[in-house]
Amino acid sequence: TLKTIGSEAFQGCTLLRFPKLPNNIDNIGSHAFSQCKNLGEITFPVNVSFGWGVFSSSTISAIIWPEYDGEISIESEMFRDITGIDEITFPSYVTKIGSSAFNGAKIKKFDLSKMPEKGKISTYAFRGSSISEIIFPEKFSGIDSYAFAECDGLESVVLPKEGLTTLGDHLFYMCSNLKSATLPNSLTQIPDFCFSNCKILTDIAVPDGITSIGQEAFYNCCALSTFQMPSSLISIGSAAFANCTSLNDINLPNGI
Repeated sequence: TLKTIGSEAFQGCTLLRFPKLPNNIDNIGSHAFSQCKNLGEITFPVNVSFGWGVFSSSTISAIIWPEYDGEISIESEMFRDITGIDEITFPSYVTKIGSSAFNGAKIKKFDLSKMPEKGKISTYAFRGSSISEIIFPEKFSGIDSYAFAECDGLESVVLPKEGLTTLGDHLFYMCSNLKSATLPNSLTQIPDFCFSNCKILTDIAVPDGITSIGQEAFYNCCALSTFQMPSSLISIGSAAFANCTSLNDINLPNGI
């Protein structure tokens, strides 16, 4: 009985349609179905361990999420650079989106609203993807560095209201079309380089409770004209607002 599909087993099979997998498959190796340009609809394999980049650089028309009462992670680079899908809605049993899982993917909408409170997004998860809309749950536990860096299609983002006290650095680094962002009510610090080089960012909703703004957090945000510093603020990092050439109105709280 087939239990393992090895690394690169079907890599580059450009005409291959994704097969129905036997129920007792327990391991799919790295890049097993990468660079397959005609996979079509795939039913996501659950209760399986994956290597890196299993479906990377492939063309997929849809992802079907079967019923499942466990928890799964979207592993590192699993769907990196994929094409063929406009949007993905994650089921409640997805608890982690791994490093570079959708890096460079040509997908416009990601709906994470069903993910659990303990859900996590790892480094580079959506970096450089075609994302233009992302929907978060009300509560979330972690978003790591560079998760949405260089996402040129992203114009507006509303982060989860609760659960996040910190964010990864370079989170929205070089999102060239980002105009507005709403930060979590639970956030206590804006990390280094968070919005660095977001050149048309004009609207940033900063909650009370922020105690620090990191190094180059808003560096080169050329369109940012005003910034309301929260009264809780204690420190502003080096070059935090450097080259914000439109900035004409700030208030410095007494706690600085």
